[in-house]
Amino acid sequence: PDGLYTNREEFVALTGRLPHPVNTYHQPFLYGVVAEANGVRIRNLDDLRKATRQPRDGFHVLRFDDMDRLMIVDAAAAARAEREIERQYGIRAPEGGEK
Repeated sequence: PDGLYTNREEFVALTGRLPHPVNTYHQPFLYGVVAEANGVRIRNLDDLRKATRQPRDGFHVLRFDDMDRLMIVDAAAAARAEREIERQYGIRAPEGGEK
């Protein structure tokens, strides 16, 4: 009745955040279900991967179910911070280099 399953193959939720200046203000979005990223409706994790390859005006804009606020991330700053975050937290790139 709440429509959460409509047009979704799976739920994509922000379940963790590795602290870094690039995501300092993103704590309120933890455990939120991603509804849309950069204008693309998110039906599965692959949709999110594809959507984040195409920032909007230099930013990633994420909308979450049941939240009025948007998560806005500077796409260039996030890309620059990615390797630093991976090193700092001991994260290895997935096989094939696809993220």
